[in-house]
Amino acid sequence: KGDIEVNTNLPSITSMKCVEVGTGKQKKDLLVIGFEYNVAYKPMDAKIELKGELTYVTDDSKKVYDLWTKEKKMNEKVSVQVLNYLIKKCSVESIKVAEDLQLPVPVKLPEVVAKSAAR
Repeated sequence: KGDIEVNTNLPSITSMKCVEVGTGKQKKDLLVIGFEYNVAYKPMDAKIELKGELTYVTDDSKKVYDLWTKEKKMNEKVSVQVLNYLIKKCSVESIKVAEDLQLPVPVKLPEVVAKSAAR
């Protein structure tokens, strides 16, 4: 009774664009990846919603983009790197927002416990 349930979702990829950057022989394909990250608080009607874009460069940008446009998924190597980066950045940002709004932090933080209480 009176407990606040915190539901945190993993970041989701919402869009992807492939943009050519540079000039001459220095041209590279850059991926612009859209994402969302949500934290919901129940029973209160509070929510933290982060949306944005990150840029990602790989030698296989065209292949990654083609797979995304056909199947809405990324190869495992890229997916792991992008999602781990987003989890770290979004978790830290959501903690800052939660503290500013005086909401429970959405990530379990380590706590120090007195020896007498740990037994």
